[in-house]
Amino acid sequence: MKELINADKPANNKAQDRFQRYEFSKRIASIVSTPKNDKSLIVGLYGKWGEGKSTILNFIQKELPADTVIINFNPWLFSDEKHLLNSFFASFAAALKKSEKSGKEKIGSFLSDYADAIGALTQFVGASTDGIGKLGDKLKSVSIETVKERIDKYIVESDKNIVVLIDDIDRLDVDEVQYIFKVVKLVGDFPRTSYVLAFDDEMVSKALAPKYSGSSNNNTGYQFLEKIIQIPLKIPKASTKALRLYTLELIDDVIKSTDIELSKSDIGDFVENFDIAFLPYIDNPRLGVRYANTLAFSIPLLKKEVNMGDLMIIEGLKIFYPELYDMIRISPDWFSYHSSNSTYNRGEQKKEEIKKEIDNAISIYDAKKQKIIIQLLQNLFPQLDAVYRNSYYSDDTYKKWLREKRISSGKYFGRYFSYSVQDNDISDSFFDQFLIDLNSFDVDDLLENFIKSLEVYSPDDLILRLRMWENELNQKQSKNLALILSNIGYKFPKEDDFHFATTYSQSASLIARLIQNIPASEQLSFTLDILSKTKTLEYAMEIDYWLMYRDEKNPDTAVFTKKQELTIHDKLVSIFKEQLTVNNFFSLIQDNELNRMLGWWKKSSKHKDLDKFIKENIISNKDQVLKLLKTFISTIIRRTLGARESVSYKSGFYQANYDRIKATIDVKLLNKALIKNYGSIKLDKDPSTISDRDPLDDNAIISIFQHFFRQNNTVSAKSK
Repeated sequence: MKELINADKPANNKAQDRFQRYEFSKRIASIVSTPKNDKSLIVGLYGKWGEGKSTILNFIQKELPADTVIINFNPWLFSDEKHLLNSFFASFAAALKKSEKSGKEKIGSFLSDYADAIGALTQFVGASTDGIGKLGDKLKSVSIETVKERIDKYIVESDKNIVVLIDDIDRLDVDEVQYIFKVVKLVGDFPRTSYVLAFDDEMVSKALAPKYSGSSNNNTGYQFLEKIIQIPLKIPKASTKALRLYTLELIDDVIKSTDIELSKSDIGDFVENFDIAFLPYIDNPRLGVRYANTLAFSIPLLKKEVNMGDLMIIEGLKIFYPELYDMIRISPDWFSYHSSNSTYNRGEQKKEEIKKEIDNAISIYDAKKQKIIIQLLQNLFPQLDAVYRNSYYSDDTYKKWLREKRISSGKYFGRYFSYSVQDNDISDSFFDQFLIDLNSFDVDDLLENFIKSLEVYSPDDLILRLRMWENELNQKQSKNLALILSNIGYKFPKEDDFHFATTYSQSASLIARLIQNIPASEQLSFTLDILSKTKTLEYAMEIDYWLMYRDEKNPDTAVFTKKQELTIHDKLVSIFKEQLTVNNFFSLIQDNELNRMLGWWKKSSKHKDLDKFIKENIISNKDQVLKLLKTFISTIIRRTLGARESVSYKSGFYQANYDRIKATIDVKLLNKALIKNYGSIKLDKDPSTISDRDPLDDNAIISIFQHFFRQNNTVSAKSK
């Protein structure tokens, strides 16, 4: 699984501009690089935490002319005023020397003299220190003004503009903020030099006020800024629409990186809650990143263990309503529900107490947000309807919450805050007794008890726990459990988000493993019995998949011989034929299972029955013949965050698909029927260039088939 913690790095180029800041940055670049002034220009870029100051500085740098001398000065590299001056002039000297074509020591020497004259610099990073001890003698006969004039003259003669970019000023402590503005004010007045200072103006004004007015009044700090900053600019506010899209895309990336997809109902509920409760708080991109990052941390820990929709909401509360999150975390009696829970059955007085405590906890928010919070709490914890609406839920509804792993269920509440599955989620006494019963009870009684247990425990919890014991069960336990599951497994949920990790598929996999606990001499007959007892052919096919899966991956671990596999597949074909009608041919089992079934039927001794059925009932029907062709092409089901409905389509039609069709069906007959009903359709590209994720419409599918048909027939003709 790919980790997707966003490092919150600033954007570096126009393609990464998500909030329409590039043109703004480009305009600043043109201002600081165009004029050839004899004085410096100082631009203040004002923005709060997370609004994108560093990104704009990167954009400005991208748009500066190639011959501009750019100095990225990092104010974090000093501990006091002396080190600040040292660092500043070292950066200045290094950048100017880098752009020189001759006299490479000249500007370094000038700046050394100037810095020494103001009593700060003793040596430059990366510059020659030879003769530093003699500078004192020089300065006896050379005034500070003279040294400054030499530097100014050199800069003018170089015919280059200098742009100094200083970021993260608002991350410094009060003394360091004061130092940086002292440098800019006292020693930064060079010709053709522009400064772009990025900071939170409110924070910096507060830091400057005591130094230059003796007062903590922010206005005095702003007055000082006005004396230094010649062009004050506020970062353009990101639109709510852009922030919403940016945050949802980050969250969508997290969901994809963890190999899960939300159900349609979870997507709808999440987006609605996000828009109402969280989006108003997201006023800068960094908050969106923080929310996505907390999901990137928590989802992998709790994947398949909690309701993903609820997890995403509770993690949002942690970011945007931290006080509310803490209240929920420490108050499980108010926010989790058990059928035996008496918290909501203690009369009006208890309900009023709960309401009062919740109201007190959310009183720090304004009236509008309080209303939103209460609605959000009722969505997450429906049992609060007893407090706010005097409505109650039945135990059946509670069981539904438990099956859905909702945070409102007492069984799952703790997982959302511990980020782990707590011990004893399934009662040890229940599970131990169940294992004992597998050894002594008959299958009918065991099945009845198992069905009752599903009213208390979720199927996926039970299957997961049973899988932990699959290698420890004896022959009788294995047989009884396999028979139970074969009777009820078809009802287990098929969580679309988890593919082969669904409860449905894992129960079939468990049956396959249990069969291996039985003596080899009995495995084939028991398997045939199991397949006969399954309630649906589709579930029987799922069991077969897991029985043969090990064979495909490693023949040495195969459960059955090739001859035994044919016997099993003949059994499945016979079940299929018994249930088959003209009307249910395409609905009895799914496409991917149907093409497997047809392949087995074709290899059986009764293959002529298949040819006859297809010729008489499928090939002669326009719609049916196209459905038959589609059976051999993969179905892609895709959901995206924010979408209410999933999208399914056919994709990936290659030579291997055609070979499977050819091995099962008379392709000449199929091609003739397609031409009769749809005509001859020419393919405008090589099928191998079409992505296996790109949707294929009916015409594309027909044209690709006809392409392979012509190609294969041409090759056959040439070989003759």
